[in-house]
Amino acid sequence: MIPRLLDSPPVIRRLHRVPRNPGRERYGPNLPAALVLVETPFALTVGTAPPREIPRRTVALLPPGQLREFTFHRPALHRTAHLDLAETPSFEPHYIACDRFFSRYLAKFDHAYRIAPAYPYQARAILWELIWSVEEEQRRAPHGQPLPGQGRMHPAVAQALTWIEERLDQRILVSSLCRELPFSQSQLNRLFAERFGLSVDRYIRRRRMEEAEWYLAHSDLPIKQIAGRVGYPDLQHFNKIVRKTFGKSPRAVRATEGDKDENP
Repeated sequence: MIPRLLDSPPVIRRLHRVPRNPGRERYGPNLPAALVLVETPFALTVGTAPPREIPRRTVALLPPGQLREFTFHRPALHRTAHLDLAETPSFEPHYIACDRFFSRYLAKFDHAYRIAPAYPYQARAILWELIWSVEEEQRRAPHGQPLPGQGRMHPAVAQALTWIEERLDQRILVSSLCRELPFSQSQLNRLFAERFGLSVDRYIRRRRMEEAEWYLAHSDLPIKQIAGRVGYPDLQHFNKIVRKTFGKSPRAVRATEGDKDENP
């Protein structure tokens, strides 16, 4: 659960809504706490902890006073709120999967960002409400469903996730991944099944489809170009996988998901 630190609304030190290019950025250590809305996956290192992949549709609450290093794999719109929390003790980073209402949280953050210069107290209240909405969603998550940040991730899985994220636009051979680790394919499939309930191949397909859905909803890129960006140079094969995953064509996904984001 999110630390029980928010008996009163946090003080907003600064709101960021900034495009980021692929690459590595390092900040700190004299940083306040931060609320980060992850719309595009990236790798994050906090303090002395090993780097971890943060999937899309995650909300992260990061503790103050620690170095942060972001590795962006692709262009991203980075949304961060730097917050002063009343009587803040040290706490571990929290990562909460927010699939159901993530578009709503983005809308709240963007509204707070727009009005903060003129109405700082109203923006502060909106962010406070957003944080507790995330807390409520996490509390209602299905029992036993792993959420990012829950439990210790096997180092081989963490390394595999980074390797996969850096190659989503390429042909990925699980055999090549296993040689990098090194792990046998059966061992790695078992670790992925324990963590995600999926084999490595099925996890890669899911990530490709998550990226495709994001591009269809948030960009004007031609569908053929989106297919290439998520590792499907054959447009016909891409159309087939999208239909199998979402039950509709890429054009229909674009229309449906675009409407959701405009009306969260």
